[in-house]
Parts: sequence; C-alpha cells; structure tokens
Amino acid sequence: MNNEDSEIQYLATRSFGQMLVRQREYIEALGLLEKALELKPSDNLRRYVKQVSIFADKQKEREAREQTERDAAQK
Repeated sequence: MNNEDSEIQYLATRSFGQMLVRQREYIEALGLLEKALELKPSDNLRRYVKQVSIFADKQKEREAREQTERDAAQK
C-alpha cells in the first residue's frame, strides 16, 4: 500500500470512528479509532481514543446492566 492509500485509509477510518462517537456508538467507534491510531500514531488521537475507551466501557456496563434487568423481568 502506498502512502496516499495509507493516508486515505487513515482518514476514512478515523472519520467513520468520529461519526460513530457523535452517534454515541462508543464500542464500535473504539475499534475504528484504534485502527486509525495504528495507521498514523499521534498524541492527540491517542488521548481521544483513551476518552472514547472510557465511554465504551461505560456503554458496555450499561448494556450488561440493561440485559440483566430484561432477563430478570422475563422470569
């Protein structure tokens, strides 16, 4: 892959990840942003990924709690 292709892949991956963050899809966004960070490491993106990771963890906890509540309600 040449430099131009790598840059395009980086921009597309980062942009899609950022769009998912705006939609509060933190878990899905995190994977894309981590991939973008691998493609083009930067301190700014690393900090952003860390923040998204915190929100993704909270989203996972919330989804697990909601699933537990749904399961309990079905019994």
